[in-house]
Amino acid sequence: MDLAQILTLFKRNMLMLIAVPILLASFTYYFTRNQAKVYQSEAVIYTGITTGYSIESTTQRPTDFFSTSAQFDNMINLLKSRQTIIETSLRLLSQDLSLEHHNAQYISNQNYDRLQLYMPKRIKDLVIKNNKSGVEREKKNKSVRLNAKSIHLKKKSAKKGITRHKKKSEVMYPSTTRLR
Repeated sequence: MDLAQILTLFKRNMLMLIAVPILLASFTYYFTRNQAKVYQSEAVIYTGITTGYSIESTTQRPTDFFSTSAQFDNMINLLKSRQTIIETSLRLLSQDLSLEHHNAQYISNQNYDRLQLYMPKRIKDLVIKNNKSGVEREKKNKSVRLNAKSIHLKKKSAKKGITRHKKKSEVMYPSTTRLR
């Protein structure tokens, strides 16, 4: 077969080559759109303990059962150790707390809301977001709320026709005349 025959074969079957993948992708999406977003993963860690190979050398060294068993036990104990679990938990917690809003890549919307609800304010204040601590963010939010409140009050008083003078105690109402 030469190139011309291959191109002719592709041209004859072009509709089939395009339609079948699009149709299968559509069916797959349609039938899996309502499935729960639950994933399971497994990992294999290549340590080189049983084979005798290591990162430093490409030569195989002899292995014995007892040293291999001891190395595996040490590795499993390291992974199950309290310190490893605490460090991993703290990193995950700080990552989730540093998010401004839920991000499906890291935490679901429901879990993010629960985390924000149950996490004490003193812990949230320890997290640094956008180079600002919780206290600095709260000061900024408070000033923004006060500005918004003062703007709202000004609009409200302008609607009622109330004007304020320099003294806080004086409020002057516009004169109204009644027709009898």
